[in-house]
Amino acid sequence: MKTQLAIALSMLFITVGRDDSPHNGEPAEKTANQPIEQADKHPNEQPTEKIARPTNDLSAALSGNRVQFNIAIPKRFAGDPYWAEFHANGIAHQGTVKRGQFPGNPKWSAAGNKVTVGVVGKDVDHIVFSDPTLAVGSLVTFLTSAGQSESEGIKGTIAQLKPIPPPPRTIGMKFMKIPAGTFLMGSPDTEKDRHDNEHQHKVTISKPFYMQTTEVTQGQWKAVMDSEPWKEDDNVKIGPNYAAPWISWNDSVAYCKKLSAKEGKTYRLPTEAEWEYACRAGTETRWSFGDDEKVLGDYAWYYNNASNIGEKYAHRVALKKPNAFGLYDMHGNVWEWCHDYYGKNYYTQSTEKDPRGPAEGSSRILRGGGWLNSSRYSRSALRGRPLADYRNYFLGFRVVRELD
Repeated sequence: MKTQLAIALSMLFITVGRDDSPHNGEPAEKTANQPIEQADKHPNEQPTEKIARPTNDLSAALSGNRVQFNIAIPKRFAGDPYWAEFHANGIAHQGTVKRGQFPGNPKWSAAGNKVTVGVVGKDVDHIVFSDPTLAVGSLVTFLTSAGQSESEGIKGTIAQLKPIPPPPRTIGMKFMKIPAGTFLMGSPDTEKDRHDNEHQHKVTISKPFYMQTTEVTQGQWKAVMDSEPWKEDDNVKIGPNYAAPWISWNDSVAYCKKLSAKEGKTYRLPTEAEWEYACRAGTETRWSFGDDEKVLGDYAWYYNNASNIGEKYAHRVALKKPNAFGLYDMHGNVWEWCHDYYGKNYYTQSTEKDPRGPAEGSSRILRGGGWLNSSRYSRSALRGRPLADYRNYFLGFRVVRELD
């Protein structure tokens, strides 16, 4: 019997920065979406189950000529391949795949307007379509199905695309919107170099949030704090795009408070759970790119490609490959402060939903490893725990911006 897939499509991709607005800094007019049409049945067969009519779930946003759809796949279809069709302005082959991002399985292929993907047990995939004819008011149809059939699926039409709002001007910072979701935090007992405080457990991040794509740079620190705590250190390379070192937990919290007051938005440190969720980007491996240590140098500044060859300093941000969420230097470069107090056994009894760490403690959490550390310290699950007033040339941070 053929299977069918009911999908929910929603906009996920948002960039925040100073110079890359698709609307040249001018807010674009937003328009309402047309209701979704009910899916058609396959002409030769009755469906095996009733397809629920999605309500207010189909939306998209326009950035230049680019549209990204977020596809929520019911768990019963996890592991099944699926196909997708994109029609722009009524012409099927004008829509082409610009980029595909599939947590845990980055492989995709396109033939004309059809995309074939292996879901491998994940609940969410993202597909970006690009078309030179796309504009506000374009008619867009998106069809998908899963399982054995290539002729069934949910059909929805957007009468008018909703433009992405222009990015705020935040001293050159860029952010990625990290979706809500559930993941396995910590490491399995079999992971190489595992520590005994990495209890593996399920965590749900219930709300999306913006994560800075890079660590806070020296230029971004000076623009807010008007200071250079790293100035007289020989283990620091000076420059506006180098990660800001010599930052304590107390310093990073003061920075967030001052930036929040300056911008009229809420900036803060990520919780430890948010940090690991953003770092893993859908993976359950030692690093966000997999288990192969030979690839680490493509994603991270660490002992082998920094300190060991005489480059004993925090490097410029965003020179290495990002993870699947578009975040740079989540492994290596500088250790990154998180909001939480440290508790060795906290996660053996913590709440599954949005854990925020112990109510009190003597140490704060550091994550990600640094340029002077060996590979094991840059693993996604590794936890550091210095005092809140500790500063050094390998300590920095990145910020979270809460959604409006």
